[in-house]
Amino acid sequence: MRGSAGAGSAKINQIVTALEAWDGRAEPSSLGLPLIVFFRSKLIEEVLALILEKCGRQDSNFKFEWANVDLPLQAIIKSGDTRLAPKRQPNGGWRDFLVGAVMESADELEQSYARPIARLSWGEINRANVAHPLSSALPLAAHILNLPADPLGGCPQCVRLHAVESGVSVGANMRMALSPGQESEGLIQMAGGQSGQFGSPH
Repeated sequence: MRGSAGAGSAKINQIVTALEAWDGRAEPSSLGLPLIVFFRSKLIEEVLALILEKCGRQDSNFKFEWANVDLPLQAIIKSGDTRLAPKRQPNGGWRDFLVGAVMESADELEQSYARPIARLSWGEINRANVAHPLSSALPLAAHILNLPADPLGGCPQCVRLHAVESGVSVGANMRMALSPGQESEGLIQMAGGQSGQFGSPH
């Protein structure tokens, strides 16, 4: 895709540079991952929209969620059946759709975060958003009660689960690692610490 002629080739080169910079991990410093995650979400939304449209008409509250959604998504794209390709242009096929979707994903990310796509790290997007139950009732104390919006590793598809959905952090609220017979050397991690007291060093 790099170096293609015509309008948009500079943007395509930036996208390829961003994707090639990905280290294969979901760490705060990882480059390229924001585009991959955002592009994947766009594919799921637009490709499956054609198939699930009737479900939405039958039930306005219908929401499709499936952990293995990548399997049918990849099968649909690999089929090459242009009848299943969302149309972005008249007579557009899968290639036109995929190139258009990844360019649109890059544009939206750059506008949202005011950074070139090749320099946008995962930690700038994937941040903690843990609010104390009382902070909504005591907004002036929210900066004391809530945990800081620190960059986090992990992703929805990782063992270290973390995702931000509609502004809310979703992830494991506790992690524990133990070896049988060596329990005293085990590790435990909890949001806010074991006591949950904001003044505690733990």
